[in-house]
Amino acid sequence: MLSELADIGCLFLVLTGGEVCCRPDLPQILELARDRGFAIRIMTNGTLLEGDRLTAVCAAEPICVDFSLYAADPARHDAITRVPGSHERTVRAIVACGAAGIRTVVKTVVMKHNVLEFEALHALVRRLGAEFAYDYALVPSDSGEERMRAHGLSESELVEFMLARIGSRVPPEGRRGSSGTDAACGAGRNVMAICPDGSVLPCLGYRVPVGSLAEQTVCRIWHSAELARSCELTKARAAVCEGCDLESYCVRCPGVAFAECGSPLDCSKSACMVARATRRAYNALVSA
Repeated sequence: MLSELADIGCLFLVLTGGEVCCRPDLPQILELARDRGFAIRIMTNGTLLEGDRLTAVCAAEPICVDFSLYAADPARHDAITRVPGSHERTVRAIVACGAAGIRTVVKTVVMKHNVLEFEALHALVRRLGAEFAYDYALVPSDSGEERMRAHGLSESELVEFMLARIGSRVPPEGRRGSSGTDAACGAGRNVMAICPDGSVLPCLGYRVPVGSLAEQTVCRIWHSAELARSCELTKARAAVCEGCDLESYCVRCPGVAFAECGSPLDCSKSACMVARATRRAYNALVSA
């Protein structure tokens, strides 16, 4: 598979999961990927990144390793992950990768359980010498269950968070989002995802299989009519978004819309909520 990806000109290879470090053959995968000239990025929680795995990651010279960390306080982080000691192991892996000269990015989801720790977490990330990225999105599972949504910030809580911690960086009125022609979406155009069972998706967010490596080559799937149709759907304008007064504030993901509503052309509940909160925060700033 890696050889086929290289043959069709793939440059960036992202290894993610689940948890990629659960793979006992991760060192071999990384060696093969490096030999084929990929720019490797690894997304991990870091709890298993030690010993031979850490040695293999350093030897592969990835362009970045992304870590999931949910709080500065170890007890709060471990309560979210439900894995005792996970905070300590993740931080240890971040430090080890940084010491090896690898670019590290710490990612978090801002939610009810950690919103009050946001500044402390940001400060911890700076002390660790890593970059910091965060999001508000808690999307349904592949089965359609939306239990995760209960952990996310409400619209009012999100407005409060934006005003208190983002301030003037709230997008100004008139900034065009992606609810129209989805030019920012690379699903099926410059991105595709390969699952552990060999099924291929337009991207990890748009979880509709377009082929299987058990039956087809990477090249055949990449140039297939199924992938082309998915690509057109992710680029298409959602009719329900036509003329929406939130368009200037909306960053809409077709994959999330599919997970929430069953169609990439429907409204995304989470995108609409974030767009409303962004507009409210902006209006509060300009009227202050």
